[in-house]
Amino acid sequence: VYDLNAELNTNKLLKFFYSINYDALLHDLNSYNGENNRLFKMYLCLLKMLTGNVDDNSFNEFQKLYKYNRRLLSRSEKYNLYLMSMSLCGKLKCSSDGNYMCACFDIHKNILMEKAYKPDDKGYMSERVYRAIVLAASLEKDFQWAEGFIQDYTIELPPENREKLYNFAQANINFGLGKYAEAIKNL
Repeated sequence: VYDLNAELNTNKLLKFFYSINYDALLHDLNSYNGENNRLFKMYLCLLKMLTGNVDDNSFNEFQKLYKYNRRLLSRSEKYNLYLMSMSLCGKLKCSSDGNYMCACFDIHKNILMEKAYKPDDKGYMSERVYRAIVLAASLEKDFQWAEGFIQDYTIELPPENREKLYNFAQANINFGLGKYAEAIKNL
């Protein structure tokens, strides 16, 4: 398994990534078939979107390639790709008519199944990830699934934040179910 995570912290490197013609590269790669090619295409799709070229086709292609390549990825890579996917879902949600909340919810569920909701076994689930999953389930009105998530994963949060986030999650569910008085009590 390769660990291909890299920090993008220099202006020259960012300038380079913004200058790439991703569509031409991806088109040229279609004539090659191989495991490394699919992995490279996945990262190119991601870079294309991270440089501002977010569209339905790129997002769908990235998701398809991620599913194909996930067995080659380390846990920390999966976690980082998950966080980037969530960011891209947010951008697509704002700019497209597609059902990206459903896609985001599916990404959350898959990352939980792969146990890549945190970069390693030692740490805790981030508050951001927990809240995003609860909100996605609430927006999809899958409150039963959300209840199960809360019961199973609240323990994965840092101890000092568990009660606060548990209450947040319960308030979201109660609000979604129209139980406004109970939602207020949770806050």
